Amino acid sequence: INLHIYAFLFQILTYYTFSIHVSLGDIIPGLDTSRNLNADIGFYRPSGFFLEPNSYVMNSAFLLLLAWDYISKKTFITLLITILLSKSLFGFLFVIMLCLYLAKLRTRIWFMIFTIPIAIGIASNAGIWMDSNIITLRRLAYILDGKDASIQARLVSHNPVSIYHYFIPHGIDFTNYNNLFGINGISMIVYSFGIFGWIIIGTVLFKSIKHAKWFIFLITLLSYPYVAYSIFYIVLADLLVRPKETSNYIPCLEYRL
Repeated sequence: INLHIYAFLFQILTYYTFSIHVSLGDIIPGLDTSRNLNADIGFYRPSGFFLEPNSYVMNSAFLLLLAWDYISKKTFITLLITILLSKSLFGFLFVIMLCLYLAKLRTRIWFMIFTIPIAIGIASNAGIWMDSNIITLRRLAYILDGKDASIQARLVSHNPVSIYHYFIPHGIDFTNYNNLFGINGISMIVYSFGIFGWIIIGTVLFKSIKHAKWFIFLITLLSYPYVAYSIFYIVLADLLVRPKETSNYIPCLEYRL
């Protein structure tokens, strides 16, 4: 985790101090070009070792789960800050949902009181935000209008399949799973394990009610799993074989938000 944080901060430092864009995708032959820099609007989205911010967020979430029982409070908070600095919409969603989950009921209520009017304001002025120079606001407007390409790819299937595909195991699949529900973790688990995949998802939902680690894993299922294939199932196996959890204790935090 620290290695990824250092790489992320180094990337920010070199860009904003020396106007140098450091990316493995632009240095190592054979890798795709990174999606960090939008030169036409001068918008920069750092992602550390990865090619895009979403990849950084997903891998950070999985590493957080693996290190949950011994990660320090300082590293925990720093990691969440870097996720926000990546300017990934999924990253914003991840941090907000995690903080609300860890927060006391009173904090959640106040959050809702302040954010609902803001959300209504953005939704009612979506047409204005579509022309904004701020790419985050522009993407929010496109999402509200149902035109965001990333959301369509993640949550919508464009290739119809037979009903049995939702229940028959296909084996671990990283290619065709998006035919079910789009490119997301739920689709991959169901396509790979069939009826047993539904049982896994049900287990994640049930355990996420009381345990923060399972809730984090549940959030990651909404995004692209392919950016973290190397540890996706390692994390799932780790969650399943760990000793039974008796509380929602957060080792690195001495109190709830």
